[in-house]
Amino acid sequence: MKIWFDKETEGCVQDFVRAVSWEWQAGDIYMELPEDFQEMPKERREEYYPYENRPETILENRGGTVQFTLQFPGQEMKAEETRTAAEKVHELTEDAFPKYEMSPAYLYEEGQVPVGWFTVRMEDRESEHIKAVFSARGKMVLLTMTYPENETMKWRPVSRCIFASIREKEG
Repeated sequence: MKIWFDKETEGCVQDFVRAVSWEWQAGDIYMELPEDFQEMPKERREEYYPYENRPETILENRGGTVQFTLQFPGQEMKAEETRTAAEKVHELTEDAFPKYEMSPAYLYEEGQVPVGWFTVRMEDRESEHIKAVFSARGKMVLLTMTYPENETMKWRPVSRCIFASIREKEG
């Protein structure tokens, strides 16, 4: 376990957040997530993601207020194509959901794996959504995180910690 934020630390205004390691794709992809994330129960998966091609991984925090997903569409993608891929996902999302306010697409390069990402503000749902894309083993991976809009100051920094923790299996 790793402590990302500790409210007891002088000057820290963030809630206490401890992270644990998760792995996907038979150990090809590793990342750290807040320790209270768990698999979303089947009935909630069907309620929140009622479509046939729902993400392979759907997690939520213990309170059910934050959702985290990973999808592995199988599309070829090199790490150096991350920015372009994020811009394309941004464009597709903007076309599909024109009523929502979106940030520009950004490139996070602080970790081992570059991550392209942007936010989607869903005022009618009082939530914010982060969409991110990265390459692992030459394939595209889509990551999303949805949280209450009034918790933006907590979850945006946590998302950067998640991005920084993404790594591929050596070799």
